[in-house]
Amino acid sequence: MAYQKRLSSKARTDLSSDRSDYEELLLPNPEKGPWACEESYVEILDLEFFTPKKLKEYRKNFYDNITKHISVRELLKIESYIKSFTNCLKNNDDDKNIIALKKSLLKNTNILLKHFNNTSNIHKQFIPEDYFENSNLYYKKRLSNSKSILEENLNHYRNIANKYTIECLIEYGEFLKEKHINDLTNDYGDVLIYRGLNNSFSTNKSKSKKNILSIYSKFNEPELYFESNILTSYTLCWNVAEKFMVAFKGRRRAKLYGDSKVLENRILSSFIISTAFLERQYEILVLPNEYDLFISEQKNDEDYAEFMIERKI
Repeated sequence: MAYQKRLSSKARTDLSSDRSDYEELLLPNPEKGPWACEESYVEILDLEFFTPKKLKEYRKNFYDNITKHISVRELLKIESYIKSFTNCLKNNDDDKNIIALKKSLLKNTNILLKHFNNTSNIHKQFIPEDYFENSNLYYKKRLSNSKSILEENLNHYRNIANKYTIECLIEYGEFLKEKHINDLTNDYGDVLIYRGLNNSFSTNKSKSKKNILSIYSKFNEPELYFESNILTSYTLCWNVAEKFMVAFKGRRRAKLYGDSKVLENRILSSFIISTAFLERQYEILVLPNEYDLFISEQKNDEDYAEFMIERKI
């Protein structure tokens, strides 16, 4: 189902209820961004682990390490570009910082299509070219040397961001096990990440543009998954993902989730190591996958769709 039914954020008086269509589905009502986790949900969703003290510790460790490899000036430039991206409420192909960041990432290789191009043809048959963000837009943009980020500096930033983000997520997993040690489930300790999807962030305004819903909902078994964008945001908070999903009252509503292993070795930055992210979004910014990921449909009806992403190691 490529489109879901229209939902109203107004109270359903016809059902003798003061709840909206969204609230009837236990979803948040659409609201203006930026979107953050409700304070009342922080402890309910086990996110109280990320205290200001804990984040300060990881950010200091990251800063001390990264500044051994790149200048503070270069670090501030990278962080300012990431902040432009994370604070942008819609795709903005004209934002000079976002252009500089994406063009720098694409400088020597098309990271978005690298894994796709190395995959057998059978998987290419059902993914059209317009599924992917148009990288050519950034190749054509002129960029001064002062705006560009050296590949070596980006690699240092990525590697060290991966190191400390994953270390923190492992520690967070141990916190979850300890917090829920007496619960009747063995699932705690798995750190889950989420992503909310709507049809407002498309760089191609055509209604026929392919998307996760229209491509991956046709398979009964897990299928190879490719990120469609140069940069993709995930969150540790499903409340934030749902706010993104219902934003702008779109009729393409989907939520992706998976174990944090699907992010390993492709993290560009995160709220754990950087102040460039909005408070209580619990956001992790990743690059396209260069290893196999699999996606499977868990739910797809007139309300919304849900997909699970896995990495089989």
